Amino acid sequence: MTTYATLAERRAAVASLAANNVSLRNIARQVGVGKDTVRRDLAALNRDSSQQHATPNATDGATPRETPAPASHGDLLTVPVDQELLDDLAVIVRTGRTPADAIGHAVHTLATIYRGAWTTGAYPEGTEPDIIGHQLKPYQG
Repeated sequence: MTTYATLAERRAAVASLAANNVSLRNIARQVGVGKDTVRRDLAALNRDSSQQHATPNATDGATPRETPAPASHGDLLTVPVDQELLDDLAVIVRTGRTPADAIGHAVHTLATIYRGAWTTGAYPEGTEPDIIGHQLKPYQG
């Protein structure tokens, strides 16, 4: 049983386990909560996911998006969770990372790519780079 520091971490774990077809009873046992709590977490995640709406942006001729304020240290972030995110998170946690660490690692990796594109002048700052490839360090076992 794992103890989670935040609701978001627990829900990420619940979502990851559910995405891997783990039963409610086994999710509850692994996460350390009751089955009703697992049901509520899944309902909340589904509710968040269903409330996603397309945001117009400058490329489709609609009103440009406002740049959101960055989160502050210690803030809890809430993001809509859809099946694609759950599936991607399940892949990363297979490496042994916690859901929170997996998300942090993924954000850090992407931010490093963005910073590199901006500081080299390949893209104007604030513009999302198109990533067309990746390079892996050879596995050393």
